[in-house]
Amino acid sequence: EMCIRDSINAEYGGAVDYKDILYTVVDGDDTKINQLVKKKLFRVTNDQTTGKLMSIGPYSTLFRRAFEKLIDDEKTCVGMDIMVKKFRLEKEKQKITAIEEELKMLVSLTNKKYGIPFLGGHDVESEAVRDRRMLLEKKMALVNEKLKKMENDLIQLEEKKKAIMA
Repeated sequence: EMCIRDSINAEYGGAVDYKDILYTVVDGDDTKINQLVKKKLFRVTNDQTTGKLMSIGPYSTLFRRAFEKLIDDEKTCVGMDIMVKKFRLEKEKQKITAIEEELKMLVSLTNKKYGIPFLGGHDVESEAVRDRRMLLEKKMALVNEKLKKMENDLIQLEEKKKAIMA
Protein backbone atom coordinates (compact mmCIF):
# COMPACT_ATOMS: atom_id res chain seq x y z
CA GLU A 1 0.00 0.00 0.00
CA MET A 2 1.26 3.43 -0.84
CA CYS A 3 2.52 5.97 1.60
CA ILE A 4 0.73 9.28 2.12
CA ARG A 5 3.48 10.98 0.14
CA ASP A 6 2.67 8.79 -2.88
CA SER A 7 -1.00 9.80 -2.85
CA ILE A 8 -0.27 13.49 -3.39
CA ASN A 9 -1.33 14.55 -6.85
CA ALA A 10 0.99 17.12 -8.46
CA GLU A 11 -1.66 17.74 -11.13
CA TYR A 12 -3.89 19.26 -8.45
CA GLY A 13 -1.19 21.45 -6.93
CA GLY A 14 -0.01 19.02 -4.28
CA ALA A 15 -3.53 18.01 -3.30
CA VAL A 16 -4.72 14.61 -2.14
CA ASP A 17 -7.64 12.65 -3.59
CA TYR A 18 -10.81 13.83 -1.86
CA LYS A 19 -12.09 10.30 -1.20
CA ASP A 20 -8.78 9.32 0.45
CA ILE A 21 -9.25 12.07 3.02
CA LEU A 22 -13.01 11.66 3.33
CA TYR A 23 -12.94 7.94 4.10
CA THR A 24 -9.70 7.65 6.05
CA VAL A 25 -9.06 10.84 7.95
CA VAL A 26 -12.58 12.12 8.66
CA ASP A 27 -14.48 8.80 8.51
CA GLY A 28 -16.93 9.93 5.83
CA ASP A 29 -17.91 13.13 7.69
CA ASP A 30 -17.51 15.93 5.15
CA THR A 31 -18.56 18.59 7.66
CA LYS A 32 -15.03 18.50 9.08
CA ILE A 33 -13.58 19.09 5.63
CA ASN A 34 -16.10 21.89 4.99
CA GLN A 35 -15.03 23.62 8.22
CA LEU A 36 -11.37 23.57 7.10
CA VAL A 37 -12.39 24.93 3.71
CA LYS A 38 -14.48 27.72 5.29
CA LYS A 39 -11.50 28.71 7.44
CA LYS A 40 -9.43 28.85 4.23
CA LEU A 41 -6.93 26.25 5.38
CA PHE A 42 -7.79 23.85 2.54
CA ARG A 43 -9.44 24.08 -0.84
CA VAL A 44 -11.50 21.49 -2.65
CA THR A 45 -11.28 20.99 -6.40
CA ASN A 46 -14.28 19.84 -8.44
CA ASP A 47 -14.27 18.01 -11.76
CA GLN A 48 -15.24 20.61 -14.38
CA THR A 49 -17.63 18.31 -16.25
CA THR A 50 -19.30 16.34 -13.44
CA GLY A 51 -18.93 18.72 -10.50
CA LYS A 52 -17.70 15.74 -8.47
CA LEU A 53 -15.25 16.55 -5.66
CA MET A 54 -11.83 15.44 -6.86
CA SER A 55 -9.13 16.64 -4.50
CA ILE A 56 -8.38 18.51 -1.33
CA GLY A 57 -5.27 20.57 -0.85
CA PRO A 58 -3.78 23.57 0.89
CA TYR A 59 -5.65 26.85 0.36
CA SER A 60 -2.67 29.07 -0.31
CA THR A 61 0.88 28.83 -1.61
CA LEU A 62 2.15 29.36 1.93
CA PHE A 63 0.09 26.42 3.23
CA ARG A 64 1.16 24.35 0.23
CA ARG A 65 4.83 24.87 1.02
CA ALA A 66 4.24 24.00 4.68
CA PHE A 67 2.28 20.92 3.63
CA GLU A 68 5.08 19.83 1.28
CA LYS A 69 7.65 20.26 4.05
CA LEU A 70 5.55 18.12 6.37
CA ILE A 71 5.20 15.41 3.75
CA ASP A 72 8.90 15.54 2.90
CA ASP A 73 9.79 15.04 6.55
CA GLU A 74 10.35 11.30 6.94
CA LYS A 75 9.21 11.23 10.58
CA THR A 76 5.96 13.02 9.78
CA CYS A 77 5.30 10.90 6.71
CA VAL A 78 5.79 7.62 8.58
CA GLY A 79 3.70 8.92 11.47
CA MET A 80 0.87 9.83 9.12
CA ASP A 81 1.11 6.45 7.40
CA ILE A 82 0.89 4.69 10.77
CA MET A 83 -2.16 6.76 11.72
CA VAL A 84 -3.94 5.96 8.44
CA LYS A 85 -3.00 2.28 8.68
CA LYS A 86 -4.39 2.04 12.24
CA PHE A 87 -7.60 3.74 11.13
CA ARG A 88 -8.01 1.30 8.24
CA LEU A 89 -7.23 -1.65 10.51
CA GLU A 90 -9.97 -0.56 12.89
CA LYS A 91 -12.45 -0.35 10.01
CA GLU A 92 -11.58 -3.91 8.94
CA LYS A 93 -11.95 -5.13 12.52
CA GLN A 94 -15.42 -3.58 12.59
CA LYS A 95 -16.29 -5.57 9.47
CA ILE A 96 -15.15 -8.79 11.19
CA THR A 97 -17.26 -7.98 14.24
CA ALA A 98 -20.34 -7.39 12.07
CA ILE A 99 -19.79 -10.70 10.26
CA GLU A 100 -19.31 -12.52 13.57
CA GLU A 101 -22.57 -11.06 14.91
CA GLU A 102 -24.50 -12.17 11.86
CA LEU A 103 -22.94 -15.64 12.04
CA LYS A 104 -24.03 -15.91 15.69
CA MET A 105 -27.56 -15.01 14.66
CA LEU A 106 -27.52 -17.65 11.92
CA VAL A 107 -26.24 -20.26 14.38
CA SER A 108 -29.13 -19.47 16.72
CA LEU A 109 -31.52 -20.13 13.83
CA THR A 110 -30.04 -23.57 13.20
CA ASN A 111 -29.63 -24.65 16.83
CA LYS A 112 -33.22 -25.84 17.02
CA LYS A 113 -33.58 -29.61 17.20
CA TYR A 114 -36.07 -31.25 14.88
CA GLY A 115 -37.12 -34.86 14.73
CA ILE A 116 -37.94 -37.45 17.33
CA PRO A 117 -36.87 -36.06 20.73
CA PHE A 118 -35.85 -39.37 22.34
CA LEU A 119 -33.58 -40.11 19.36
CA GLY A 120 -31.80 -36.79 19.80
CA GLY A 121 -33.29 -34.98 16.82
CA HIS A 122 -31.06 -33.21 14.31
CA ASP A 123 -30.01 -29.69 13.36
CA VAL A 124 -31.72 -28.30 10.32
CA GLU A 125 -30.17 -25.53 8.26
CA SER A 126 -32.24 -24.13 5.43
CA GLU A 127 -30.64 -23.64 2.05
CA ALA A 128 -30.95 -19.86 2.38
CA VAL A 129 -29.29 -19.87 5.81
CA ARG A 130 -26.53 -22.20 4.57
CA ASP A 131 -25.88 -19.99 1.52
CA ARG A 132 -25.71 -16.86 3.67
CA ARG A 133 -23.43 -18.58 6.19
CA MET A 134 -21.09 -19.72 3.42
CA LEU A 135 -20.99 -16.21 1.94
CA LEU A 136 -20.19 -14.73 5.35
CA GLU A 137 -17.45 -17.31 5.91
CA LYS A 138 -15.88 -16.35 2.57
CA LYS A 139 -16.11 -12.65 3.43
CA MET A 140 -14.55 -13.32 6.81
CA ALA A 141 -11.66 -15.19 5.19
CA LEU A 142 -11.04 -12.29 2.79
CA VAL A 143 -11.17 -9.69 5.56
CA ASN A 144 -8.85 -11.83 7.71
CA GLU A 145 -6.31 -12.01 4.89
CA LYS A 146 -6.54 -8.25 4.44
CA LEU A 147 -6.09 -7.77 8.20
CA LYS A 148 -2.97 -9.96 8.25
CA LYS A 149 -1.41 -7.94 5.43
CA MET A 150 -2.35 -4.63 7.06
CA GLU A 151 -0.96 -5.77 10.43
CA ASN A 152 2.31 -6.82 8.77
CA ASP A 153 2.46 -3.46 6.98
CA LEU A 154 1.88 -1.71 10.31
CA ILE A 155 4.71 -3.70 11.92
CA GLN A 156 7.03 -2.65 9.08
CA LEU A 157 5.98 0.98 9.47
CA GLU A 158 6.59 0.82 13.23
CA GLU A 159 10.07 -0.64 12.57
CA LYS A 160 10.74 2.09 10.02
CA LYS A 161 9.67 4.69 12.57
CA LYS A 162 12.05 3.22 15.18
CA ALA A 163 14.91 3.28 12.69
CA ILE A 164 14.20 6.91 11.78
CA MET A 165 13.92 7.96 15.42
CA ALA A 166 17.19 6.22 16.35
